[in-house]
Amino acid sequence: MTIHPDMTQHPRAQPVRGPDGIIYPSQAEAARVFGVKPGTIFYHIDRYGDLSRLGTSSGTPVVWRGKRYTNAVQAANDAGVNSAAAYYQLRTHGNLDRLGIGRKGKERNRGKGKPVSIGGHDWPAVSFMARDLQVKERTLRNWLEPDASEEMRAKLRIALAAYNDRLMAERMAAQARTFAKIGK
Repeated sequence: MTIHPDMTQHPRAQPVRGPDGIIYPSQAEAARVFGVKPGTIFYHIDRYGDLSRLGTSSGTPVVWRGKRYTNAVQAANDAGVNSAAAYYQLRTHGNLDRLGIGRKGKERNRGKGKPVSIGGHDWPAVSFMARDLQVKERTLRNWLEPDASEEMRAKLRIALAAYNDRLMAERMAAQARTFAKIGK
């Protein structure tokens, strides 16, 4: 490690131009202004020669659906997917044209789920039934097997009863709220 008797000659004590064009008296001052660690400033200067890429996760501007983003993370946030999906698209295809296609969640692909009807309730697929009964999908599939044991059938009946109880409680609470509004 080199010891500099005059700290003004130390690389980190030299003025540095920020990505906003302003010249800061030191890397520490630039780090304070941009809310990053001083090592981040040093890394950008050492790796890229300036701070132009500071604040961009990948340092590469991207375009998704005609809108320009400073990095893939911002595009991924707008697409409703995680940043790993955006980076995968960039690595694999070199663009984000396919980003967000086939995403899961509320707008998930429906797939080939078979409707399930049991106990007076209908579900579009076992996964939805499992969510409503608050059990794992694999467990529910075991309970629904034609050769399931009586113990498994009993657990299914208990889960259905608990689901019916929750539905009844929700309906009664909704009714109480309605009557409370009318009574005001």
